[in-house]
Amino acid sequence: MRNLRLSAFARHCDNEIRQLKKGIAETATKYSDKAILDFWLNWKPNSNQILLYTAYAEWDGYKTYTEWESPADGNAPVPVSMYCIEERKTGINHHVEYLISHCAFLIGGMVIPMPSIEYGHKHMVICSFEPTIPDILYSLPTIAEHTFDYKRYDHLILKSNNSLIQIH
Repeated sequence: MRNLRLSAFARHCDNEIRQLKKGIAETATKYSDKAILDFWLNWKPNSNQILLYTAYAEWDGYKTYTEWESPADGNAPVPVSMYCIEERKTGINHHVEYLISHCAFLIGGMVIPMPSIEYGHKHMVICSFEPTIPDILYSLPTIAEHTFDYKRYDHLILKSNNSLIQIH
């Protein structure tokens, strides 16, 4: 088992979530499972949920697809239990348990709801916290404010615990 790491660069505000749903409705209907698609189109965030933009999912220890028998070996089915949020710039770890309950894959300008987080790709992920969303997540810019400069180090790293997740 390996640790999943997602670099979170931005968060979605309510208006951006409405725009995201519109994009999903326009492009993803032929690519997504109906139940997963229906969830995304009808989802309204609770006070303990946040939608994050993440870049390039990775597993500790893996560098390339060549270490797997197939690319699907690097996928993590959701829901995924997570245990830490690291401030990339400072290295400070915030130990908090949370769940990535749903994800959508970003490819070719489309947002496609999927049943798993896929190695090496960008995603939108819904994170659920108990009892509330940690303040550190509000330090991320909204999608509208985000510059998409991946060389900056002010993003957050979402981490799983290898005892909680198994790669499929």
